[in-house]
Amino acid sequence: MAVHPSIAAKLPMLDGTTTWTDALADADVRQRIEDFIFWPEAESLPTVDIEQARVPGPHGPIPVRIYRSSAQPDHLRPALV
Repeated sequence: MAVHPSIAAKLPMLDGTTTWTDALADADVRQRIEDFIFWPEAESLPTVDIEQARVPGPHGPIPVRIYRSSAQPDHLRPALV
């Protein structure tokens, strides 16, 4: 699988890093990691309502977390299970 071009362009920022512990202990490397993690072009996360619920399962109730966007009408919401 190919790496997305926007991620591939940032991979050189991690050159020379061995472990996160060592990298974060070095101020120069730490700054490169912070720059690698920062994505200014990324869209901001949507505001969602979160509901804790339980659904029936074969061995008893299963806890689930439901995220609902107030920006979309109920009948047009996408779903991920």
